[in-house]
Amino acid sequence: EFLFIYQDVTSSAGKQYKNFRVGERIVPQKQAILVPFQIDCFPGDKDLTFLFRYDSSRYPESFVKTFTNALALVIDRVTHDSNMTVREHISGKHAEKLVKTDNICSFEKKINEPYVSAKDKIAIRFQDQQFTYQYLEEITGKMAAALITDFQVKKGEIIGIHYRRSTELVFSVLAVLRAGAAFTLIDVNLPDLRKKFIAKHAEFRLVISAEPYLDVPSASAENIALTGHSSVVVDRDPHLLAYLAYTSGSTGAPKGVMISSNALDSYVHSFNQYFELSSEDRVILQSAIGFDTLIEELFPAIANGACIVIAEAGGSDIKKLIELIEREQVTVISTTPLVVNELNEADSARLGSLKKIISGGDVLKRSYVDQLIGSFAVYNTYGPTETTVCATYQHINTLDDVPFIGSPIANTNIYIVDDAMCPLPPYVPGQI
Repeated sequence: EFLFIYQDVTSSAGKQYKNFRVGERIVPQKQAILVPFQIDCFPGDKDLTFLFRYDSSRYPESFVKTFTNALALVIDRVTHDSNMTVREHISGKHAEKLVKTDNICSFEKKINEPYVSAKDKIAIRFQDQQFTYQYLEEITGKMAAALITDFQVKKGEIIGIHYRRSTELVFSVLAVLRAGAAFTLIDVNLPDLRKKFIAKHAEFRLVISAEPYLDVPSASAENIALTGHSSVVVDRDPHLLAYLAYTSGSTGAPKGVMISSNALDSYVHSFNQYFELSSEDRVILQSAIGFDTLIEELFPAIANGACIVIAEAGGSDIKKLIELIEREQVTVISTTPLVVNELNEADSARLGSLKKIISGGDVLKRSYVDQLIGSFAVYNTYGPTETTVCATYQHINTLDDVPFIGSPIANTNIYIVDDAMCPLPPYVPGQI
């Protein structure tokens, strides 16, 4: 794959090279080369000449320029400090310039602000029910006041929310945040042992639930809303915890991931900036409870005054999901690759309202989207829970785009590093 040839026809012993000057000259040649990428080095009396020969069908010119810049950087630094290793030279500030992607933007905190100016718009549709944004503000404000007054909920305290996909789930999440507290979503189908672990680890003093939650004090969303308190507004520190999410625990005990209000606000901004949600969108809420895709389904929609359509059965019942998408004219779905695959095999006419299909949480395969591409806007997203849902987005225009995870979202940098956590230049394989 790679060959370096040092072509010194005379002895170079004792030669010292100082004050290197880097120049560039591209000479297209149709010469046979031994390997796809070959470098010939010709030492002179006061300089070194490098000839790069490569297969342009495999290596783009941008890669070669990046490589030459990195090589020039190493040579320059070595001539000034020969005691440092090559790794140390390319892992310093100069290397960061080669690999660092700055994508910073400002954003406004939205959790305690009015959700939208047009309060008569429908905020939530669930079964045969629908609720406006005005009602959403009123009910969550009253619930927040009750949490503070009747349950002595403090700023930053973690409140468990133990509900199936429902309006009560949404009301509870927003009420907890408006009270200045943080929430943890608990799937009702989890085994009691897992529920007990989460309750102990998160130190729940209260769980909002329609049914008793083990031995932890609990109250239903309906009873909290009936307390008769007036709406309340709490000044929220952006560094306060917004939610605590627990990983699946597939490699051991589940891990609690703490996400701040600042990080949540930032992700909402990034999502809306990239996907351009509007108040005319209808976003389906179908994610598994506790899975952070639900965060992506809920908060960007609210920030834009879009309508949230709650799928009671979630993505586990594809037939009902497609029926709901068709009936409610859903425009945005964010889901797993397996559900995307089911949509790919469905009758596209029934999915005609969809404007954006967003895949995340697992590896997306070409066969999962080969029928969707061209008819729908399809996206691949990537990011661990610790980065607040996602860290990169990729618009899938062709099947060749499917393996890529895309570029960093706003307020996010991506570094490719080696086994020693040293940054690597572009095009060099490594770990994120």
